[in-house]
Amino acid sequence: MQKISPEAFFEIFLKELAENKNLQYYYRFLEDPKRFEFRKSYFLKRLNFIYNQIDKPNSLIWDCGCGFATTAFFLTLNGHKVIGSTIEHYFDEIQKRIHFYKQYGDLSKLEI
Repeated sequence: MQKISPEAFFEIFLKELAENKNLQYYYRFLEDPKRFEFRKSYFLKRLNFIYNQIDKPNSLIWDCGCGFATTAFFLTLNGHKVIGSTIEHYFDEIQKRIHFYKQYGDLSKLEI
């Protein structure tokens, strides 16, 4: 399985944000160009940390408090089995997000 780098995932994520206005208030990447690089850097540092810590292929990961499940999508696209748990209003957006990310890889190992 080909892995998707944090940087490649971020580019896909930006496409999703442009299409899905319901996520923009939370992620705030598109609202202020002056803050974009800072937000991008923070986002990528988090994903790179996770990417570099999980070195066992096909790990089983519980994403407790997954919110909108962005990290869960990233990990699943990298071949891991991910179980995401959320109880907030985020849950309503997840099916739309699954539909979006299916065009970039196999999400059969994602359970939310």
